[in-house]
Amino acid sequence: MTSNEIFILEDDPEVRRALETMLAKRNYQALFFADGDSLLAVARQKSPACIILDLQLPGKSGLQVLAELREIRYPVPVFMMSGYGSIETAVKAAKLGVVQFFEKPFKPSDLIDSIEKVLAVEVDCRPVDGKSEDVMACDPAVLASFTPRERQIWDRIVRGDSTKDIARAMALSPRTVEDHRSNLLRKANVGTTAELLRAALAGFRRPKV
Repeated sequence: MTSNEIFILEDDPEVRRALETMLAKRNYQALFFADGDSLLAVARQKSPACIILDLQLPGKSGLQVLAELREIRYPVPVFMMSGYGSIETAVKAAKLGVVQFFEKPFKPSDLIDSIEKVLAVEVDCRPVDGKSEDVMACDPAVLASFTPRERQIWDRIVRGDSTKDIARAMALSPRTVEDHRSNLLRKANVGTTAELLRAALAGFRRPKV
């Protein structure tokens, strides 16, 4: 099963708290680093689901850390955020393979929606092991346990809609959508939205609109 850890290079306490809170709601575990060398040291020992890098930090910048990760062909998606971004910086990050560049201030839910879309695509590309926990979660009875509202939200998640998109389309608050998403994860016995999508690929029948 994919790791639920996300490595985050960020020294701003407020940004840390916001990301940690939102990631916990999606059943991800945030592992924070205040400097690039610390992150690189841990990254050489294990791989997270993805990495989030702040551009401007004392010592090594986010771009320098990203460059070192690419040198060792580190196999996880990397996102970057900054309050001092420029077009030139964004281009450099893109050339180094960053998935998406977020300019501060941004909504943590937007970043995490983007992360889950990327992880879901990566999950789609992996063969499904018939003995995996994800397949075990694919009893058709799970889909039958969803309420009508949950089934509507489930269908939009499968399409790749973000929390904001779902909230707008269904005239709900983003928090209500997050609550329904948590219920879906619990009923499907999976930890993250990416795992929920893998469960769909392994056996759920997509509900009709």
